[in-house]
Amino acid sequence: DQPRSRGLGDVYKRQIHDHYRLASEARAATIFTALEQYRAESGEYPETLLELVPRYLPSIETAQVSWFRETPFYYRHYQHGAGYGLGFAVHGGYGHVYNSQDGAWIMHD
Repeated sequence: DQPRSRGLGDVYKRQIHDHYRLASEARAATIFTALEQYRAESGEYPETLLELVPRYLPSIETAQVSWFRETPFYYRHYQHGAGYGLGFAVHGGYGHVYNSQDGAWIMHD
């Protein structure tokens, strides 16, 4: 068995995946801003994203994971105001999560 080389189809799929991942990260940026505004006023992050509506956001954005599919962002605040995680589900059961403590997005299963 020889290793399979990546064909143009694989490259194209990766480009599409990256496009939607970046689009969803851009949508998440509005949520990040609202979370920080909420924290600046209250001293802590909200329990749920719904607490941001309507004062900080008109509605909660969804992550666009393909041209025909959007999925809700999931959110978890850490105890004692230590930060939060915000993410969205991607194909194949994987998630893409932003950890405010690290300031970075990571993939996890």
